[in-house]
Parts: sequence; structure tokens; C-alpha cells
Amino acid sequence: MAIAEPIQPIQPIQPIETIQPAQPLQTAQTIPYRRVYVWELPVRIFHWVNAGSILLLFLTGLLIGAPQTLWMSDEPYQQQWFGWVRFIHFATAYIFLFNILFRLYWSFVGNQYSRWSSYLS
Repeated sequence: MAIAEPIQPIQPIQPIETIQPAQPLQTAQTIPYRRVYVWELPVRIFHWVNAGSILLLFLTGLLIGAPQTLWMSDEPYQQQWFGWVRFIHFATAYIFLFNILFRLYWSFVGNQYSRWSSYLS
């Protein structure tokens, strides 16, 4: 039975790296750059909640605007699904509203990339 060699630890990525030009120019130098964390977790969550809310509002809006007639063959007291569609639609609208209000709040207290001053300059 052969003994396996020990696994070498992975070297951490250095925060500052240099970009080498494809072909060295006479006046070109390497340009140092640094990775910058721009979008914070609340902004990312805001965007995904927004996308989900808009999709759900669209789908339930289609059902409210043009209800399916195949499901309406029962008596009205047996038709509970349409009330649920409207409830989901209005609850999603409130989630969307509070999500927008949270984003307005975050535009004043977030990092420099998510503040209003970065949009105005």
C-alpha cells in the first residue's frame, strides 16, 4: 500500500495584485490594483427581494386580471383559491413597499457605494 503525500495548504490570495501588459511597452509599468467590496449584504438582499416580489406580483396580477375559468366550475363557496391569490398579491405588495423603504434608509447609512452621494456625483 503506497503512502500518499501530505496535502499542501492553499496559499491565501494577496489583496494587492499587479496587472502585466500583454506586450511590454516602452513607457508601460505594472499597475497595482486592489479588490474592493462594493455591494454589501443588505443591498444584495434588497435586489433579490425586489426581483422575487416583482415576479410574484406579475404572476398573481395575471391571475387576478384574467382568472382561470377551468377552476371555476365549482360553487362559489368552494372557491377559496382566488382569495389566497389576492392575499399573496397584497402581502407581496407590502413586502415590496417595505423593501423600497429599507433601501431608502440604507442609502443614508450604508457604505460609500450605496449612499445617495455616490449617485449624485
